Amino acid sequence: MRVKSLILSFLVFALLIGCSQKKEKKTQEQLPKGVHKVTVVESQDVPSYTYLKVAENGKEYWIAVPSITVKKGETLYFRQAMEMKNFESTTLKRTFKSILFVQDISKVLMPEKVIAPANNKIAPLPAHSKDQEVKKVLTVKITKKKDELTIAKLYKTKDSLNGKKVKFKGKVVKYNQNIMGKNWAHLQDGTKAGNNVDITVTLTEPLSVGQTVTVEGTVKTNVDYGYGYSYSVMIQDAKIIK
Repeated sequence: MRVKSLILSFLVFALLIGCSQKKEKKTQEQLPKGVHKVTVVESQDVPSYTYLKVAENGKEYWIAVPSITVKKGETLYFRQAMEMKNFESTTLKRTFKSILFVQDISKVLMPEKVIAPANNKIAPLPAHSKDQEVKKVLTVKITKKKDELTIAKLYKTKDSLNGKKVKFKGKVVKYNQNIMGKNWAHLQDGTKAGNNVDITVTLTEPLSVGQTVTVEGTVKTNVDYGYGYSYSVMIQDAKIIK
């Protein structure tokens, strides 16, 4: 009788475990396509942002979201994210090998979609945005050829230059690799146009801060990538002229 009871108990226990696993699997399958379900491991607040170390399916990684109050162990959901590699946070004084900037973080999962808080707009990214451009003009004098624009002329004539290829020679004052598949650099030449003292350039070739280069690329005006990447003028898909 005792053996039968033990066998019966074991079978009941196995049945409960099996049901639990099926229920867990079913819950995971019900997540809308492209939605991430993460658990908060660690959080650090800075102005306008909350940096979160999260866990998802046994993997831990960092995300940055508009300021939010969370607790360790809390569950969050998101769909829209952009990865930045080797991102340096001057506020935290650390560099993240990889971090996701998340726009639609939410504590609630609704059927078929993630509902983000009202007015949940991600703040401008510190690395490259119109609100975070370098304001100090370098005290450098760069000798240019006649066909190489200056910052002053580039901003003054930007509307007529939109869509056209130009050459620009300047010194790299800020640089980030592999953002949206491109390298991003801020170049200065010692001139300015109002508060604009540098130009943002995207390219695939590597650069380094302090390097003086001549690039040729296409002028684009009123560019808005979202996620805080907004420019009145920039040079896209540039090539280094040697």
